Amino acid sequence: MVASLLNRRDTTHKIRLSGPTANALVVSPLVALMENQVRELQERHLPAAQFHSELSAQQRQQRLRR
Repeated sequence: MVASLLNRRDTTHKIRLSGPTANALVVSPLVALMENQVRELQERHLPAAQFHSELSAQQRQQRLRR
């Protein structure tokens, strides 16, 4: 993933986070791609949220509190 980002290629990567909640972190430079991935995870009844620069400060704070 790091090599792709450093070479300025569009990159999507899912990282499994350890812990009892088994969360996944999705990293993508494309907001539309994040929206699709979050929607797909939510349809599978998995907690998911987007976090990107187009969100307002209030939206970012709400998502960090989840």
